[in-house]
Order: sequence, then C-alpha cells, then structure tokens
Amino acid sequence: MRKKIFNLQNLLFVFLYLVSTSLSTIAQTSIVEAFPNLSFARPVDIQNAGDNSDRIFIVEQAGRIIVFQNNEEETNSTIFLDIKEQVNFGGEQGLLGLAFHPNYKTNGYFFLNYTASNPKRTVIARFTVSDNDSNIVDINSK
Repeated sequence: MRKKIFNLQNLLFVFLYLVSTSLSTIAQTSIVEAFPNLSFARPVDIQNAGDNSDRIFIVEQAGRIIVFQNNEEETNSTIFLDIKEQVNFGGEQGLLGLAFHPNYKTNGYFFLNYTASNPKRTVIARFTVSDNDSNIVDINSK
C-alpha cells in the first residue's frame, strides 16, 4: 500500500490555488454606496426600529441620530435626536450604540449608549419617541 505524503511543492501548489481563488473572488466584489444622496458625520451604527415603518437610523459618534426612509434614492433625512451637548466625543468615545425596545412600535422606547463627562462615565439612557412625530424624540423623556 502506497502512502501519499504532501511535500513542499504540493503545499505550495495548494497555497497558490487558494490565493488565486481568493483574489478572483475579491475581484468580483464591488462596493456600492447604499444612500448616495445622503451624508453622515462619523457614523458608528445603523438600525431599523422593527416597527414596519421601513426607516433607517444612523448613529453619529458626535451625538446625533439621523432617520430616513429605507430607499436608495432618498434625499431627505431628519435629525431624530441631537444630544451633542451631553456626549463626550473623541477617539473611542461618543454616542456609540442604539437599541430599540422589542415593543418599540407600541411603547416608543429606545436605548442609547454614550460617554459623558463631569464625571467621566458611560451612560445607558432610555428615551421615548415623540407622540406627535415618529421621526423626532421627546427630549424630555429620559
């Protein structure tokens, strides 16, 4: 019975094959701008509220959340929340996360993770969407 042994030449062949396959896969990949008519400043998170509104929420590190319809041709966006004055922004600090309550559609609750100063700390805060406009936060709802 003859035993097959991989030698250096065979391993080199396998390596070159894998690299060429990976490169051809990369070459077939293209990057497409999802919302070419909108721009964001230091986006760190993208969310959907799960409320069947088909809106996208973009979290900007400096302390804003932008909302708009999930349409690649969309040209209009709204500032959902602006807490720049409360956020300690820079480096790895700032408004870093957004999570919608599982019952957001009925209770309007969502949660933020951000860094603040005086004293320096991480804040997890709950807010509620405005009763009058689903694209704006009730800033006094903390």
